[in-house]
Amino acid sequence: MQDVPIADALARAGLGGANAERGFAALCGAGLTRPGKTRIAENKIAAAQSALRAAFVRACHKPACREKAQRDGRAVVETAAEHCDGCGGEDNRAAVEEMLAAMQRANRTKLLVVGGAPNSRDELKSLCGQGCELRFLTKDDRPGRRTSDSHVAWADVVAIWGSTQIDHKMTQAIRGPHVITCAQRGVAALAQSVARHVNRER
Repeated sequence: MQDVPIADALARAGLGGANAERGFAALCGAGLTRPGKTRIAENKIAAAQSALRAAFVRACHKPACREKAQRDGRAVVETAAEHCDGCGGEDNRAAVEEMLAAMQRANRTKLLVVGGAPNSRDELKSLCGQGCELRFLTKDDRPGRRTSDSHVAWADVVAIWGSTQIDHKMTQAIRGPHVITCAQRGVAALAQSVARHVNRER
C-alpha cells in the first residue's frame, strides 16, 4: 500500500504553512492519523479530504469570501484563492490568463515578482505554468544590491507586490523603467497591474 507525506496532502487541500498544524489536528481527531506520523495511506486521502471539509471552511483574502465563510459555522482558515470555498480562484485564473496573453503580445516573457505571501506565490506559479518565465525575490532571500540588480536586469517586467511580506529597504534598491508596483494584495490584482503595464508599452 502506497502512502504520501501528510504535509503534501494538507497543502493540496489549501492547509499549508501555519494552517498545517490545524489540519493535522483535524485528521487526528477524525482517527485518520496520530501524533508523530508524517505519512498517510493513499486509500485514506478521500476520507482525509472529507474530514478537512467538515472541520474548516477555506476563504481567500477577498472580503466577500471572508464574510461568507464567517457565516458558515465551521472554523475559518485563510488560504490561496485556488482553494477558496467561496470563489475557487476563478478571478485569479482569468486575470493571470489575460496577463500572460498581454505579455506574449508585447514579447515580454520574463517576470520577476518581488514580495508576496507564500500561498499567493504558489498560486501565481501554478496559474502561470509554462506561460512565462517566472522568478520571485523575497525577504527570505536577503538579496544584496548586486543580486537585486542581476534579477532586475534578467526580467522583462518587475512587479513589486506592495502590502505583502516585503522589506522596504529591499524595494528601494529596485529601480528601472520596467519596474512597477502593485499596491494591492491578491493574485488577480498583481496580474492586472502587469497586464496594464505591458499593454501601455506596446
